[in-house]
Amino acid sequence: MAAAAAALLAATAAAAEPPAVGTRILWQDAGAALPGPTWTVAAAGPEIVEVSETDAGTLRRLRIAAGLFPALAADGTATRFDPARLAALPPLEPGRVVTFDAIEDSPVGTARWFVHVAVAERRVEATPAGPHPVVAVEHHRRGTGPDGRPAETLTEWAIAPAVGLPVAIRVWRLADGRSTLIAHRRALAVLRP
Repeated sequence: MAAAAAALLAATAAAAEPPAVGTRILWQDAGAALPGPTWTVAAAGPEIVEVSETDAGTLRRLRIAAGLFPALAADGTATRFDPARLAALPPLEPGRVVTFDAIEDSPVGTARWFVHVAVAERRVEATPAGPHPVVAVEHHRRGTGPDGRPAETLTEWAIAPAVGLPVAIRVWRLADGRSTLIAHRRALAVLRP
């Protein structure tokens, strides 16, 4: 088993290529009995990946900057930041870090964040869709939420370079010296065009 994991990791490219248009990921949220939303790649390039998210008959748009940072969330939250800062992160090797200030405009208000993006590690991520060699990229943000109160979160995207998208996403809320896992999503199926 360890040899198979080592072989998968060795095959992991240093940087994710943009995903193919039409690639679909069916998600499973932890603790949910039914499958979650489906992501479908609508457009892809080195700077931006456009994804359509379908969930319970509702269609929403996502925009992912450089294939690794959410610039537009499904709930309509748009994040403004200097894309040149994020462009300095590759190659996606453990230990690489970039920081930037971001303004997040959402339907409930505006938040201001200091964002720290770090490549944490390479590993094999076990998902219902099978094992995937991934690069774990952490998005740590702290600042003032849309309600004006201090907030801090850590989001980890387990990006599969072979897919060009995350195959697992975990979100922790950080408060009072504790971390609380508030979301855990894994790929139930990865369908290429």
